Amino acid sequence: MAPPCYGDLGKKASDLHTKNFHPGMAKFEAKTKTQSGIKLATTGQSNIESGKTFGSMELTYSCSDYGLKYVEKWNTDNLLTIDTSIEDKILKGLKTSFITSYNVTTTKKKGTIKASYKHDYVNLSTDVDLDYAGPTIKGSAVCGYKGWLAGYQVALNASQNKLTANNLTLGYDAGNHVFNAAVNNGSDFGGSYYHKLSSSIEGGLQVGWSSATNSSQASLAAKYSLSPDTSMKVKGAMNGEVGLSLQQKVADCLTLTLSSVLDAKNFFAGGHRVGMCLDFEQ
Repeated sequence: MAPPCYGDLGKKASDLHTKNFHPGMAKFEAKTKTQSGIKLATTGQSNIESGKTFGSMELTYSCSDYGLKYVEKWNTDNLLTIDTSIEDKILKGLKTSFITSYNVTTTKKKGTIKASYKHDYVNLSTDVDLDYAGPTIKGSAVCGYKGWLAGYQVALNASQNKLTANNLTLGYDAGNHVFNAAVNNGSDFGGSYYHKLSSSIEGGLQVGWSSATNSSQASLAAKYSLSPDTSMKVKGAMNGEVGLSLQQKVADCLTLTLSSVLDAKNFFAGGHRVGMCLDFEQ
């Protein structure tokens, strides 16, 4: 089994802290699939405090015989994005993509070429942003052996001949135990730990420290699955924020998530945020 891509290192701990939390937002997500295999997805959200709304639509068509996948997205910022990719046809494990975007309001255009290759012990990726201001070249590599993981990520602004990212991550993934430590740009240090104690209980820790600002952060999160249809989450951060989340499967195709983030340091001063998400999938 191939190791994860660089962006997914530490994902299990990160999901415990972020997934199913929608503070200050009311969201609706709907996914469906036609008989011809075309997938349709739509998302709508509203900021409870400001009232600002945002929506998006996505259409996905896959042709497995040719390894072809076509994804078209549009959102209320009038940004149209088309992603065309071919996977496992030129070479097994190789995926190539060409992404174009066009903002109808500003007429700004952008293109990105991506390529990734994964094998039993390695996961490589590279992409080039074709921007009028100058291309940005990004690359990453993750090697894995018997649970041990080592990853490196770099980004180069070609027009300025300057590195914009220089990141290194080391980790160990034993399935129920996942540990990661990272150094970003030589100044930001971070780590995460994920532990699945049982089929119904999961826990995670995230820590970080910046030598540039001498600031640190830490947070704990836990998930308890009461049943296959009901789960709860709680998290606490060093800055005094406490998050709570309850997810309930109301019907076979409908899931309701309620969440809140409380300011424990100023509990009686207000400023607490609540959110909800209704997810429909058929």
